[in-house]
Amino acid sequence: MYRRVQDLIDNLHVIIKYSSELEADGAYLPKLNWIIINSKLDEHAQFETLLHELGHACQHHDCIELYNATIASHSKFEYEADKFMISELVEAYISANDIDITQINYVNFILDNDLDSSYIPVLQKVLYTKSRNMNY
Repeated sequence: MYRRVQDLIDNLHVIIKYSSELEADGAYLPKLNWIIINSKLDEHAQFETLLHELGHACQHHDCIELYNATIASHSKFEYEADKFMISELVEAYISANDIDITQINYVNFILDNDLDSSYIPVLQKVLYTKSRNMNY
């Protein structure tokens, strides 16, 4: 796990737990401030799940009622957690490959990170936002 993620975990005081009993890939339990990750996932999938759940911990800690209120709010929160995950993966990718954000090919990124192609629109949004922020 890279330093940026560990710092985030430390700053949020979130506890990371692993379980082979979990039916989903992961879950964030805001009342306990726990992230539970399915231990049956491979290491890479566990890391992606951790990032997704950290997105919930960062952005949705006090919003559990809203998260469960409607399908629309649930979908919005899941999208935001996916966007957080992709953003963190982009930062790690840039660092590991010593490249500029404008050099990232989104198809190669998806393949290199073993992500489903359904993440392409999220990745495109993240790359667009990050590259615009660089120019200001």
